[in-house]
Amino acid sequence: MSGRPRALPGIPCTCGTLRRAARAVTQVYDHYLRPTGVRPTQMAVLAALAELGEATPRTLGEMLVLEKTTLTRELKGLGHRRWVRIDRNPADGRERPVRLTPKGRRQVSRAIPAWKVIQARITRALGRDWNRFHAILDRVARAAVQLNGEAP
Repeated sequence: MSGRPRALPGIPCTCGTLRRAARAVTQVYDHYLRPTGVRPTQMAVLAALAELGEATPRTLGEMLVLEKTTLTRELKGLGHRRWVRIDRNPADGRERPVRLTPKGRRQVSRAIPAWKVIQARITRALGRDWNRFHAILDRVARAAVQLNGEAP
């Protein structure tokens, strides 16, 4: 990772600006998480499950704003690694709960130190704007979800 920030031209589009920022941040998290064997997209799902204990795919999708096919693909990969367990036959016919396996909990524990390092570095880079930054991103996500519900 280079220590000198590059000058980036402005993009007069909210979507383009957010996607560029998301790609840049994802690349940094990927760099720090790579030695742990966890990708940033996997870490988001694993961390959500670690926090929730268990969740239905619908709940995870809503929490992470992931399309059903994207989440299904991610859960399938996590299942193949035996990091998550998806209950196959719930007694009442509801959506199948997903939970971390013991191996998945160990993988999250293994990735947390690397995650904390990059999290602290980004927090320091943003300085006192950190809390405001997160509040704005949360507002942007909520507004976009609402607008998506209103889309023609």
